[in-house]
Amino acid sequence: MTLWTSRLSGSLGLTLVSILTCLGKAMESPVSLEVSMPNTPSEAITISCFFDPSLTSFYKMDALKIYRSKLNSKKNSFQTLASIDRWNTNAHLFGRLDADHFDISGIFGFENSTSSLSLSWTAAAVLSQNDHSPPRYKCAASVTSQTGQELTISEIVTIVPKEITQCQGKNVDSLFNKMDNLDQIISGMDVIGTELIKRTDNFVKAVNASSQDVSYKLSMEMQTLTTDIAQKMNNTFKDLETKLERTESNMNNFVQIVTGVMQSLQHTLTLQASAIRRLETGSMFDVSHEFRGHHYLLSQSEEPFDIQAAEAFCESFGGYLVEIDDQQEYDFLFKFVKLKGGAHYFATGTNDIDQEGRFMFYHSKKPITFENWDSAEPNNSYGNENCVAINVHTGGMDDIVCDARMKYTKLWRTSEELELTNTEKKEDEEEEDEEEEEEDEEEKEEEEEEEEEERRRRRRTRRTRRTTRRTKLFFFLQQTPGDKKTASERTF
Repeated sequence: MTLWTSRLSGSLGLTLVSILTCLGKAMESPVSLEVSMPNTPSEAITISCFFDPSLTSFYKMDALKIYRSKLNSKKNSFQTLASIDRWNTNAHLFGRLDADHFDISGIFGFENSTSSLSLSWTAAAVLSQNDHSPPRYKCAASVTSQTGQELTISEIVTIVPKEITQCQGKNVDSLFNKMDNLDQIISGMDVIGTELIKRTDNFVKAVNASSQDVSYKLSMEMQTLTTDIAQKMNNTFKDLETKLERTESNMNNFVQIVTGVMQSLQHTLTLQASAIRRLETGSMFDVSHEFRGHHYLLSQSEEPFDIQAAEAFCESFGGYLVEIDDQQEYDFLFKFVKLKGGAHYFATGTNDIDQEGRFMFYHSKKPITFENWDSAEPNNSYGNENCVAINVHTGGMDDIVCDARMKYTKLWRTSEELELTNTEKKEDEEEEDEEEEEEDEEEKEEEEEEEEEERRRRRRTRRTRRTTRRTKLFFFLQQTPGDKKTASERTF
């Protein structure tokens, strides 16, 4: 029995070709496919399909299926052989396949467990008859991303009757041509051997013809033969050495080309991943200004909070659920979430899930270093208030149930992960300018109001003084004639 995967090749005149690439994989896939080929017709063919969730934290698997290319089909079409899914965890066959000829087994792994699906049959089964095209097998996993997008991740292997998989046909053909030249050189050496035999025969005839000059002729003939053979052998080995050096140089050039292609592909994938990450970030999060070398990302949608899923989602973008360390950071974050609005509560990474009353950061697993609780909080009023959120209306922290509908905030390292586009920077600068203009206008209006109030106060003071003088004057004029004081002695 010979085991095949998308990375292996083997004997019996068969070569396994990976559909992904001849040059190797740039990234490790969570889906893998193994094909076990028989050495004799009585042995079984086994197809094993796997989904490993440990290779990605971004997907949830719904179904795992095994396919085979349709018989004599020139198109890229497959027929379903077997399946297992979260709604039917028992592995089952498709089409005309029956349990009398096919053995099937499978395990559907929930949460973080590996899922597997295996199908085997003997070489005499129906699938192996009347098929004149190279059989191909596919393992496909139907998954759902954290954003609800449905995707399919697959791995395909092809069994083709070739001795060698050619990744760069021209270089390999050149190598075989050089091997043919080597065969010609060896054939030339056979000609030399034939010539040697012929001359030896002539030498024997000469010895038989005349015994007198045997020694002389033998010496001359041996000397000629030795010189001739040595010269031809020397020329042959020099020519062979030159051709081998050229072959080595060509192989080195080939390796350099492949290395350059791999580096270019890796760079392209990195740029694509960065671009996708920026697009996804802008469509799902509001981004704060920089604070202590970090940016805070606030989810735009309000939904039931799942602290484990939220942390995994944040980590997939290179961040984590926010951890508030001091009053300055709290004030900055509160101003940001209040400005964006859209919810009553904003979840943080603070929780007491492991031990009631012992509040920890979910990401770092460290005790919290700052508290700003609302009055009578935390109170665990429902008996399961294990998560902590910021109450925008009161400005304090409140313990709430973890599945409450709210937005959440994550912290993102600017220096490694976040690159604001020029448009975003320009928008930020425009917002800052508008805020400064609004503040200037408010200050100007306040100054004008204060000046107007001061003018009113002064007018009231002057009116009061005039009224007082008139009152005092009226009082003076109403004095009786017997009053001895003069007008100059009275106080106004």
